[in-house]
Amino acid sequence: MQEFSMYSFKNIYDAYISCRKNKRNTINQLEFEADLDLISRHSELEKSSLSA
Repeated sequence: MQEFSMYSFKNIYDAYISCRKNKRNTINQLEFEADLDLISRHSELEKSSLSA
């Protein structure tokens, strides 16, 4: 059985999709997505949660 992780890639991706609703093509959204790397963010969160 897989342990639940608040920082699972699926949870991060779902939160990202939820946040970007109704924000498509705004300057802030475009700048954010230009620098977005969900895989790196996921790795950083997993590492920080393990060391806490």
